[in-house]
Amino acid sequence: MNTLVPFIRQDCHMPRARMTATGCSVGALYSSIFVRKHPGAALERVRRHAHLTLVVGRGAHDAHEESCIPETGELGAVLKRKHIPHHLAFWGRERSHAYPWWQKQALHYLSQLV
Repeated sequence: MNTLVPFIRQDCHMPRARMTATGCSVGALYSSIFVRKHPGAALERVRRHAHLTLVVGRGAHDAHEESCIPETGELGAVLKRKHIPHHLAFWGRERSHAYPWWQKQALHYLSQLV
């Protein structure tokens, strides 16, 4: 973190560029692990500077008995109790666990960051 973030900011000629961790499916797991390993500050700083987006689908591959729908809702409840800004979304049954939908989700939510 001490070398990657400064390198990205220098390479992009944006010394104050904000960083975000994102991913779909297993990539979302990796990005959340990354954020937990490198929190950079105490809970109060996370509350002031972070906004988490949790998205889960209810499509054919997501709505089986081993899905992460309940856990995603529980994580949203934990964030709410800790007063951490977040958005929790449950996408519809027409959604599938595949790249075209992940792309739609990424475009939808990343566009809100700019």
